[in-house]
Amino acid sequence: SDPVRIGGFFSSFDTEAVIAQLTKVRQVRIDKLNVEALRADARKTAIAGLVTRFSSLLSKVKALSSSTSASGKSTAVSGTGVNAAADPTAALGSFTVDVTRLATGTSATGSAITAALDAASPLDESNFQTTPTSGAFTIGTSGGGSATIKVGAQAVNSAALLNASNFATAVTSGTFTISTSGGGPAVINVDIATQSLDDIVTAINGSGIGVTASIANDTYGRANTLVLTSTNGDITLGDSGDTSNFLSATNLSGATGTTTLTATAPMSRQMSLNDVIAEINGAGVGITASITNDSNGKANILSLSAATSITLGNTTDTSNFLSATNVLASPGTTSRSEHR
Repeated sequence: SDPVRIGGFFSSFDTEAVIAQLTKVRQVRIDKLNVEALRADARKTAIAGLVTRFSSLLSKVKALSSSTSASGKSTAVSGTGVNAAADPTAALGSFTVDVTRLATGTSATGSAITAALDAASPLDESNFQTTPTSGAFTIGTSGGGSATIKVGAQAVNSAALLNASNFATAVTSGTFTISTSGGGPAVINVDIATQSLDDIVTAINGSGIGVTASIANDTYGRANTLVLTSTNGDITLGDSGDTSNFLSATNLSGATGTTTLTATAPMSRQMSLNDVIAEINGAGVGITASITNDSNGKANILSLSAATSITLGNTTDTSNFLSATNVLASPGTTSRSEHR
């Protein structure tokens, strides 16, 4: 019988595509072998480089151990006063050095160079040779009469933030406690970056324990002293849990009393020379005070001038300001000046 035939079968079978796929599969293995061969060549090259470098290092080590190398020569010294070291050109052998005398150290210290006066800082921080003290001194003119100038603490800047105010002791943030026998305790919060002294006074007055805080004048008429007054029994200050130094910074710690406590000292810094000069110029006696340069160009001479003769000092003076600035001993009538 006739065989079965399927016509057109091979006409639709893509033999070239099949061969290409088989070739691609085989090529993947070949590519992997090529990559491994490249890696092997790279390792071989790296190892060869290391061999070259180690060979160079070995040559240099051998050179260091030779007699012409600094490390190949050493020194030994006996006795005192002499040290020795060998370089590559040092000759071999032993040498003798006779030490007849050893040098001794010599120094010279000069006196301090006068610095310019810091007229803006408190008097006790202004670079005075003799620090001016708090108290009063007298100035006058033959035509304008006399005036008493009072030297002491500045008026406290109660409106400024506590971290920018003129406290002699910087206030710290935290809490402090005030109590009255009839009203109990009140814890006052202090934030030096957001509160002023006025804010703290307001907080005390609003604490509800019957205490009124106020800022009073010191003996020289400047507002810098904190006072607490109670209408609700005796006042007690502080507690073991306090974390702010407000009570000590305002000098309330240690204040004695019952229903009224007054700080033991002003809380603000001492006046500056500029402050004292302003007081002199505003005294109304016809004297003008200023700071002038010395022969070295440094501003450290206090000068006083007036249209009529100047008189300085009084037996009742309690501040050494005139002597500390040396104007008390300066010559002249209508003008006086001397180094501070």
